Amino acid sequence: MIQIAVEASKCGMRAVAFKDHWNISATSAYLTQRHIDDMIARGELAHRVEVYGGVGMCFGMRPEYVRVGLQYPNFKMIWFPTFTSYGFWRGAGHPEKEGVRLCSEDGRVLPEVKEIMEMAAEKKVGIGFGHTDFQELLPLARLAKDIGVRATLDHPLLELNKLLLDEMKQLRDLGVYVGTYCQPMIPSLYQPVVDPMETIRTIKEIGPDRCIIGSDFGQVLHMDAIDGMRVFIQKHFHYFSRGQSIANKPCFIFIPRDDVYFFPAKFLHHVLHAGTRAGVFDIQLSVSPQPNLIDDTQFFVRQQYLDFLSREPDQGGWDFWSNEITSCGTNPQCLDVKHVNVSAAYFLSIEFQQTGYLVERLYRTAYGSASGASTFGGAHQFAVPVVRFNEFLPDTQQIGRGVVVGQTGWEQVLES
Repeated sequence: MIQIAVEASKCGMRAVAFKDHWNISATSAYLTQRHIDDMIARGELAHRVEVYGGVGMCFGMRPEYVRVGLQYPNFKMIWFPTFTSYGFWRGAGHPEKEGVRLCSEDGRVLPEVKEIMEMAAEKKVGIGFGHTDFQELLPLARLAKDIGVRATLDHPLLELNKLLLDEMKQLRDLGVYVGTYCQPMIPSLYQPVVDPMETIRTIKEIGPDRCIIGSDFGQVLHMDAIDGMRVFIQKHFHYFSRGQSIANKPCFIFIPRDDVYFFPAKFLHHVLHAGTRAGVFDIQLSVSPQPNLIDDTQFFVRQQYLDFLSREPDQGGWDFWSNEITSCGTNPQCLDVKHVNVSAAYFLSIEFQQTGYLVERLYRTAYGSASGASTFGGAHQFAVPVVRFNEFLPDTQQIGRGVVVGQTGWEQVLES
């Protein structure tokens, strides 16, 4: 916990909240805050990050357990059951596994659950509804509205507990925030086949003022959460800048890392403007009137070098591909096509094909392909890459280190 808090401080983040599915995390978070403050006093850190915690309810809905956690000043969140939830197993087609119930068979919120929600409303802390299904979510959302507690849907686009858009809208209309995270946009352990635009469409349909965006990465075999969030923000502003503006509409941000929620302050300041809001939604971020950096040609081209080739651009290549885009002038249709074509050129380049794509082919030859499932165009199975991001990136960087196609001797560097 200390290590992650230190990393959050160095990234310029405003706050970090630690989630434990099973236990009270506010205790360790309190001690971590004191350690961070001591490091700042000794001059070992320059930026103070606020450290929060909460309680996870996978062991059961126990009001006395929550009451103990609420005594800590940095307690910010109550997380309802995830993989022990009865609604989760029912939604997965295994109601015989039972699990922690939140509602009775006739749809009434159980008394102990109501008591916990009332404590959350009184103390102004938030609730994450966990992995349960719509059958339990609807009465929970109605009660949350009645007693004035703020609640969120945990990754309702992930296949683990996926909801229909109409179901999300019903819950939104009752005041629940919808968690639209990055993980369902990128192939991962939980969901090897994805539709990247589904998250974009969901934010547009639900409305950004009722969405919480975050990476939901950081677990084993997944992308690092900070890198995942950078990818997520970049792609969102790229999509929305193409005539899909959400300017001046607020959205809330959580950034999970291995069940840790980061609140960014510094690295997003060029596209986001920080404000305040009481309680768990402590940071309100909305689109800044400043230009989107992804529309800056040199910034865009540099990102292609970093993303595909894992290196800074050489000046000749940077100038060439920048001129390819700026040749459009201000024609928006031409600029859209050039952005796509330039990005595709890096994917098809010898340098990437002999480094990143080579790594993917080596893994496929050695281990075969993984199996993915899709419902697009009818339910079916198909092969997907077996290599994971945390394997792909370091191997690609190792193979491509020092390789700049076009420079004298690049072939020998690659072979060695």
